[in-house]
Amino acid sequence: MKKFTVITDVFYKLDIFKYTINAIINQSYKNLEIIIIDNGSSDDIKKYITQLENQDSRIKVIHYKNNIFDFDDPMAMVKIIQDALLVSSGEYVFYNAYDDVMADDYIQRMANLFDENKKSISAAGI
Repeated sequence: MKKFTVITDVFYKLDIFKYTINAIINQSYKNLEIIIIDNGSSDDIKKYITQLENQDSRIKVIHYKNNIFDFDDPMAMVKIIQDALLVSSGEYVFYNAYDDVMADDYIQRMANLFDENKKSISAAGI
């Protein structure tokens, strides 16, 4: 079973992020690496992320002191993805926004798609 890396970031709205990260953690596909990017979040989010990291060895956290998102420079967010890719070890990588909740079998379906279609290099859910 190939490792699947899921990258997500969070800056605010802990209540929404909890749904998102729980959906990732509870995927039916278990060979996961989960990279959480703390994009200059508040103390309550930092505390929650630290708890998750201590409870689940699949989780890695990248911390930024300040939120780097900028409406005038949307490409600034590319930096956080690049930094996550540098520490990722998965053969497959998926970026999941902090406010997107995936189905319990989403990663399994993506892994199956790639395993069954060797020439496929990219996919997205409907």
